Amino acid sequence: MTYSTARTKLTDAVNKLDQARTDLLAKLDEIQADTTRTDQWKEWTSEDAKGTFSERTEGLSEVIEQAAAELDAEILRHNTAFDLDSPTLEKALRLAQLGDVLPDSAVTEILSKMTNPAEVRLVQSVFRKAGNSSAELDAANRAESLTAHPVGDLASQTWYVINDPLSSATNGTITDLMDGINAADSAMAQEG
Repeated sequence: MTYSTARTKLTDAVNKLDQARTDLLAKLDEIQADTTRTDQWKEWTSEDAKGTFSERTEGLSEVIEQAAAELDAEILRHNTAFDLDSPTLEKALRLAQLGDVLPDSAVTEILSKMTNPAEVRLVQSVFRKAGNSSAELDAANRAESLTAHPVGDLASQTWYVINDPLSSATNGTITDLMDGINAADSAMAQEG
């Protein structure tokens, strides 16, 4: 499965969950605001609304976790990709051996052409071995900017939203997951 396909599958499921939760909260507010109804009616109607939420979200937890696992597999592939036939990597490794003799502008140009975090980390280690600590730090920063972070742990938190949609503890869960996906998108977009 491609990153794009897994991402779409995940975001679609998360958006369904978010919409179902938003609808439930609005319905519960509407029920509580009705001054013409008894507390018993409000309780019964609220339970009915929660039942509708459960129906709408049935199976979403599994879809979210499966899609997140597929997305994480693509993220891992990105983070560990190596192209040993890459002329850019070959040139970077050769030049990194020059150590402090290598001008900062050359370091910047080398690193800007690299798009695989694992390759940048290899070049970083050559900078370290050659004694160019400034270039080593630049490479570490570049590698981090290219590294996509897995979203599986964030996705697993949506289980709590499904099981307790009214808890204030779940308020940021969907936002945190979407932020994690967007951060991964940014890193993955730099891939060559």
